[in-house]
Amino acid sequence: MFESIVLSIVSSGFIFTIAVILMDRHHGSKRHRGGVSDHFDGKKFYNISWNAGETFRMTETEEEFFGKKHKNGLLSFCKWILNQKISLWKNRKITPVKPAIRHDGTTTRVTYIGHATVLIQTHGINLLTDPIWSKRASPVQWAWPRRYTEPGVTLEDLPPIDAVLLSHNHYDHMDLMALRVLSAKHHMPIYTGLGNQNYLSNRGIENVIEMDWWDTELLGDCKISFVPSQHFSARGITDRNRTLWGGFAWQIGDATGYFAWDTGYGPFVEAIGEKFPDGFDVGLIPIGAYNPRWFMASMHTSPYEGMQMQRDLRIKKSVGIHYGTFPLAADLQDEPLEDLEIARLDPLFVGQDFRVGESGTSWEL
Repeated sequence: MFESIVLSIVSSGFIFTIAVILMDRHHGSKRHRGGVSDHFDGKKFYNISWNAGETFRMTETEEEFFGKKHKNGLLSFCKWILNQKISLWKNRKITPVKPAIRHDGTTTRVTYIGHATVLIQTHGINLLTDPIWSKRASPVQWAWPRRYTEPGVTLEDLPPIDAVLLSHNHYDHMDLMALRVLSAKHHMPIYTGLGNQNYLSNRGIENVIEMDWWDTELLGDCKISFVPSQHFSARGITDRNRTLWGGFAWQIGDATGYFAWDTGYGPFVEAIGEKFPDGFDVGLIPIGAYNPRWFMASMHTSPYEGMQMQRDLRIKKSVGIHYGTFPLAADLQDEPLEDLEIARLDPLFVGQDFRVGESGTSWEL
């Protein structure tokens, strides 16, 4: 009997190990091969002010969880996972809009498609951020997390796309299905962080331009810069931080913008402020997937921090993104909007132009 139990445990462990290896071989990213820098130790990337090899941080505070206080750690994490309130999320039907082919004015037209997917139209150029149209932000299309809010624009109704700004390789941002469709139809360059070109080309997605933090590329008259953020990368189980993550800044004519994508609030904000002292006309700022704070603060900004980022970076007009589409954390579907309204009451943020709307909403900024 005892031998059978041991054999069963060993067999289960062996099967699990093989499954992990196969998953990593199929989904995991290969290690970037490049020189050591202030955010790359030769094997993995890391955030500004973090130690080399440091891949995650939790806040040091205690919080009230499930009726009693306890210190951060595995118990908190397990209780959070087991008490997710995904059942409270509701499917939301969206009537998709069809954007104009081009916007030739000197202003910037922003269309919020959903999650971190935004169509940016300015000076005749069309940029698309982190395109995801799949029903699941997952390696497979039958497992969590699933989409609860439909895209505000269909893939077929997109205007000609001149470039994709791809922030990092998480499944809710790097959607291979969408990228294959876009690449085949529009043949546009895909700007992204170091280490992602080989991964994408091996999956039939070409014209990928890798960038390090502070690198700049020209797309006609448009200057595109890859800028730091505070986050991490992973496609598999053992490939954490093998590829680089980041946001984007763009400038064309007098129009400037900043795509913060998916990030915690950290020292990189000050670094970007020093690099771009005149600020930005437009900002795309994440406001979702931020609870519980002890676990999410290092990687996702809260609505309050989103408004703080707008203030610190001298952004004239911002649009909130990264909320209400996929249940990625403990905040509920509309909680980011409710907390944003509370944040607006802070005297620090008086007069700030920070907009939100349902998927498919457009603004001329």
